[in-house]
Amino acid sequence: MARRERDEWIWHIGSEVQRLSDEVLQGVPTSTGHSRKFWTPNIDMCEDDDSIQLVIELAGFGPEQVNVHYSPEKHALAIRGRRQPDEGGKSKRCHQLEVWYGEFQRLVPLPDVRIDRDNIRARYVNGMLFVTVPKQKKNKKRTIILVTEE
Repeated sequence: MARRERDEWIWHIGSEVQRLSDEVLQGVPTSTGHSRKFWTPNIDMCEDDDSIQLVIELAGFGPEQVNVHYSPEKHALAIRGRRQPDEGGKSKRCHQLEVWYGEFQRLVPLPDVRIDRDNIRARYVNGMLFVTVPKQKKNKKRTIILVTEE
C-alpha cells in the first residue's frame, strides 16, 4: 500500500470514528430525522480590537427559528433553535442520516473582556448566523488635575 493510500485510509477511519462518537454523545437520529437529545452547531469565534465575532452554521433555518441571548451571569451567549425536517407526508426508507434535526442549544463563553451588551447584533445570511459582540470602548477622557501653590 502506497503512503498516500495509507494516509487517506487512516484519515477516513479517523473521520468515521469521530462521526460515530458524535452520534453516541448526541443521540442517534431516528428514521423520521428526529434526535432524542440536543445537537450542537459548529461555531467559529474570532476577536479583534473592536469586537468578538461568531459565525454559527445553521443551514435549513430561518432567522425566526433562532434565539440569541446574552447571559451576564455566565458572560456567555446562549444560542437556541429548532430545525424541522421536511416531512413530505410520505413514508420513506433512509439509507444515510447525517443531518441533525430537532432542538439545539449552545452556551458560548466569551473571552474575558468588557463588552457593550446593548449593541450585540446578529444577522442570518445563507445558512450562517453572524453575531457581533462589540467591546466596551475605553474611556479616553483624561482628568486634568490643577496643581496649585500654597
